[in-house]
Amino acid sequence: MTNTNRSKFLHYLEKLISIFAFLFTLLCLLLVFRSFTNDNLMASLINVLFIFIVPYLFPLVLFRVLQSFAPSTEGKKIIGRSGWSPWLVGFRIQSFYQAFPFLENILRTFPPIYSFWLRCWGSKIGKNVLWTPNIEVIDRDSLIIGDNVLFGHQVMLISHVIMPSQDGFQLYQKKIEIEDNCFIGAGTRIGPGCRVPKGSLMPVESRLKVNETFQSPKSS
Repeated sequence: MTNTNRSKFLHYLEKLISIFAFLFTLLCLLLVFRSFTNDNLMASLINVLFIFIVPYLFPLVLFRVLQSFAPSTEGKKIIGRSGWSPWLVGFRIQSFYQAFPFLENILRTFPPIYSFWLRCWGSKIGKNVLWTPNIEVIDRDSLIIGDNVLFGHQVMLISHVIMPSQDGFQLYQKKIEIEDNCFIGAGTRIGPGCRVPKGSLMPVESRLKVNETFQSPKSS
């Protein structure tokens, strides 16, 4: 494939993925409709099985295939102009789960399953991590979590930040690292490149913005 043909292919692929969440939602609704309108019991059971498998498997496989083809890298880069953006493509695929958060809430009812889910996306997750149902992870491939970590209600982990620039929008992306034996208080927000040291107890509604390291409050 010549460079010109490759650029055209990537351009049209990125356009298609820009509406991935919408198209994939229609596909899932079609599977639901067929399962209720099919007179064949076996076919209905197969459709029901697909309803439970496809919403988890297809976006994950598509993400990993595209990342192997053009991986997203940490650091600063310009997005919002013509050209293939691995992070933006991955973000659009993952936006399906922001639109339908109940899909991951189901996984979080059994925390080891959700830890396995994040490992499949590319994060490094330790043992005995407790995820509460309403936690929000925006970049599923950009976490490093140690052992024995507990997340409180409505914690948000965002491994990127976007700022306006003269050339479009500047993206900064870096993994979040939370070491062993940490407690992350309810309502906490942790941004890209932030680090929570071993044994930290983060109070409710703590904030770590960009490349910050949590400092435990000194006891009076």
